[in-house]
Amino acid sequence: ITYAYTDSNGCIGQENIDIIVNKCTTSENLALNKPTNQSSTYGNGDPNLAVDGNMQGESPWTPDLQHTMAEENPWWQVDLGATASIQEVVIFNRTSEQQQRLNNFYIFASQNPFPINVTLQQLVDDVSIQKIFFQGVAGIQESLQLNTQARYIRIQILGTATLHMAE
Repeated sequence: ITYAYTDSNGCIGQENIDIIVNKCTTSENLALNKPTNQSSTYGNGDPNLAVDGNMQGESPWTPDLQHTMAEENPWWQVDLGATASIQEVVIFNRTSEQQQRLNNFYIFASQNPFPINVTLQQLVDDVSIQKIFFQGVAGIQESLQLNTQARYIRIQILGTATLHMAE
């Protein structure tokens, strides 16, 4: 925008101001129907059930939520197919009993695949991996700010536990 002014004495003044309009962004489920895997599978709790668009999940016997066996530091992960700008990770807990199982977990984000047989401590110590820790029991829906570039996202519980998510 340019503003020009001439006063009664003939003095001319001008000021220029640049206005930048930011691009509008919308939430998009980048993980929808992308390849997944997890540390183990319990019942019908296939890892792909956490990226099928169904935010309701009740049981590993009715295939509507991913579910691992009880084990040390269980994990689930997704390959987004390409590096993307990740502002937040939204997790939907199961909607029936056992919601308290989704607790004290890390979210890891990386541009490179997570190495096979990597330990939780190695992921925590790796400075090339973005990470956040969620302490306590997750609600039905949790939104965690990540603000990073990543292709691979991993959810991993701290300790011996069962990991399950509806989406």
